[in-house]
Amino acid sequence: MDLGSTNIGAILRVVVPALRPAILGSAFIVFVLSFDDFVTSYFVSGNGVAPLPVVIYSLIRYGVTPEINAIGTVMLALTLVLMALALLVAGRAYRGLRNLIGEQHG
Repeated sequence: MDLGSTNIGAILRVVVPALRPAILGSAFIVFVLSFDDFVTSYFVSGNGVAPLPVVIYSLIRYGVTPEINAIGTVMLALTLVLMALALLVAGRAYRGLRNLIGEQHG
């Protein structure tokens, strides 16, 4: 802010990028916990848009349909893509950190 930035500008340029990993990590944890804890998702969901576990449960009550199989396939593919992306980002961050340390000592 001593360089002329406003309060909002300082928050958007400094605080939000610093908090981005925590925000993304918490979003993933909330998704996994809501998916894992079906009972809580079932009782907390209201009349609006239902969480995915509740939708799957309501579909599976009448038998396994192709929609449920498609949802499972998409979830598996999305999980594999997100894991590969996380490994790619972690590897890139590790290489960048290793190069930074090598430049400081070299």
